[in-house]
Amino acid sequence: MTTESRTRPSRPTTSSLTWPTIAQVGPDPAAVGGIETVIRTYAELLAPHATVRTLPTWRPDARAAGAAPALAALRRLAGLPRGAVVHVHLSHRGAFLREGALVRAAAALRRPVFVTVHGSDFVATSRTGLWRPVYAAVLRAADGVAVLNDGALAAVRRLAPRTPVTLLHNPGPVPADWRPATGAAAAPPTVVFAGEVSHRKGVDVLLAAWPAVLRAVPDATLVVAGPAGGVATDGVPGVRALGAVPPARVRELLGEARAAVLPSRAEAMPMFVLEAMAAGRPVVGTAVGAMPGMLAGAGRVVQPGDAAALAAALVAYLADPAAAGRDGAAGRERYLRDHSPAAAAHHLGVFYGLLGR
Repeated sequence: MTTESRTRPSRPTTSSLTWPTIAQVGPDPAAVGGIETVIRTYAELLAPHATVRTLPTWRPDARAAGAAPALAALRRLAGLPRGAVVHVHLSHRGAFLREGALVRAAAALRRPVFVTVHGSDFVATSRTGLWRPVYAAVLRAADGVAVLNDGALAAVRRLAPRTPVTLLHNPGPVPADWRPATGAAAAPPTVVFAGEVSHRKGVDVLLAAWPAVLRAVPDATLVVAGPAGGVATDGVPGVRALGAVPPARVRELLGEARAAVLPSRAEAMPMFVLEAMAAGRPVVGTAVGAMPGMLAGAGRVVQPGDAAALAAALVAYLADPAAAGRDGAAGRERYLRDHSPAAAAHHLGVFYGLLGR
């Protein structure tokens, strides 16, 4: 008597799959910004597997161009080959008119169209009489929607109950094989903030908290890197304001610091937190968007606007290098597991329906 050996057919993998053309649609990836960084990172990590097209719809430094970039993106969208996957990146409010029109155009052209909702104000505005019907019309036209936190997940399910929606990690903007020469425990008592120097990012709260940090750790330094956004940093002791810097410089700054800070009042899944995690630096963040989950065991979370709690959390890392090293290492491990290029490419393949989970 013989026994027949049977094996299950293996599922396609990221490397073995024949990928279709994939278009990434949204703000110009050559510009500076969170969504721009996501699009640029997706284009880079998908390039080994697929023909990738980026269809810019606008640039933050070229507002005078008006609707011209979006119209050009629409023409390029119509010229995509049949079967091409269209991935549109939306924030909130006007983006659902501009990029939202491209979602509906792709659906009318019978292209598979997927949406990622990035906006920090998406959940709040999704209940307003002005934006609720606009958001619903766009999301219902998509074949699938990705969101970055549980609040946005619930909002999409309410607005478009028949559209598949999933939590999808943002891709890490830092190569998995990069890391600073020294760990957080060996770094000087420096804290880095990177992002728009604005009220939404909580820079006013950070500056209010900093004198208490200096009283506890007199040699501490706060480095603020990012474009002007309405909050002045002049004259605050122990603060170095650098203005806007390129991504490579942000990585260098993280490698020279013990901790990172992002005291925002509203976020989705901030890319700066991912950069800090990749660098093995603990992050002091706020209980908004995806940050509580991202920083569990890899940082500290305080309520937005609470300067005293923010100062105490920063002092905890600056005064205890071992704690900074431990939480920084946990963050890097999470980055490699959930946000590395290989992980992100697999998550995208599942989202597009090309790969099994």
